[in-house]
Amino acid sequence: MHTADGRVVDADVLVGCDGMSSIVRGEIIACPTGPVYDDQVVLYGHDAGIPGHTDPEPGVLSFFRHAEHTFGILDGGSTGIFWFARLTRPALPQAGVGMHSSQDWTRELTAAFPTPVPGARRHLESTPTIFACNAERVPDLPSWGDQRALINGDAAHGMSPAAGQGASSPPPKPSPPQPSSTRAPAHRSTPPR
Repeated sequence: MHTADGRVVDADVLVGCDGMSSIVRGEIIACPTGPVYDDQVVLYGHDAGIPGHTDPEPGVLSFFRHAEHTFGILDGGSTGIFWFARLTRPALPQAGVGMHSSQDWTRELTAAFPTPVPGARRHLESTPTIFACNAERVPDLPSWGDQRALINGDAAHGMSPAAGQGASSPPPKPSPPQPSSTRAPAHRSTPPR
């Protein structure tokens, strides 16, 4: 392996746990492997709130769905309310990824959830800034490695944290055995008795 600073590293096995934009994945898998837009923009917010005055039960992550949109809310007790919204919509331009005033998203969130999510409007109004990003995932891959290199973690099955997945994603089914260049020993039959 050649590193960016010019060093050469020799190893029996290379394990690439280098994230959604994995360099190792691109080197060992021939098909396109870059992250792809997952058809949703995800908003993350935190309402410092007043402890004990929240709608969800403390420590329980609650989900609310409407059509293709999802709103999640977690009462973090004394740390406040953490919430996210997954909105099915066109991707944000790169310049749109980052921190925003929550007021920038009020109209779109209200339209996405016409049936009010308990406490959501109050938490949105009490959240001064939110983080907005495009949900991305690693496309289905034919394998997670070859004889001397493999990928793991987000490099193999990266997905948005708000997708409710992660370690529960299994590796792809093993490829069928490939013909070997070595010959198998000749079969010997047992002599009759």
